[in-house]
Amino acid sequence: QGALFQGNLIETATHCRHWRSLFPRAEIILSLSLSDVVFGEVRDGVFQTMRLAPGLRHDGHLLSALALMRASCDKIGLAEPALPLPPIKSDTPKLNNANLQIAAAQRGLWLATGRHVMRVRSDLVFLNRSFLDQVREAQAMPRGTAATFKERVLISWLYTLNPYTQERMPLHFSDWFHFGLLGDVRRIWAVPPMT
Repeated sequence: QGALFQGNLIETATHCRHWRSLFPRAEIILSLSLSDVVFGEVRDGVFQTMRLAPGLRHDGHLLSALALMRASCDKIGLAEPALPLPPIKSDTPKLNNANLQIAAAQRGLWLATGRHVMRVRSDLVFLNRSFLDQVREAQAMPRGTAATFKERVLISWLYTLNPYTQERMPLHFSDWFHFGLLGDVRRIWAVPPMT
């Protein structure tokens, strides 16, 4: 999931191709929060046709990247429109994209059809599939009675925000990646936009 702009179209297409190489039989869904570089017919939240913005239609690199992205993904979704929040993090004056992340995650997760899912940012890739070993090891461990999910969900602790530290935001999980049962990961993102 993520935004798609002229400056990251090639990177995003390369990442989509990378995920397809790692998981040749998986359902690959690219869920866009917004884009000013691609347009097309969208039906039920999925691009039926895609083309580059008028000023970019003759850029060979971007045309190749768009073709690679389309070939690598089973579906390319477009999230419901969302607005960023004002700067609310103490370490950056930039707008906060939490609502765009929520909208894009929801679109992608509700388009997914598999038993398990990995929701990941479009600017992140794994070098290999070894994280699946960690998932198998964690699933074999006993679970307590207060478990929230049906199975364990693999979540990066890096960039998980804790309100008892320097951030002025509620506790929320890192947005890097979540791997688990589709229903469990959907529950993480079944939230309204932040106000």
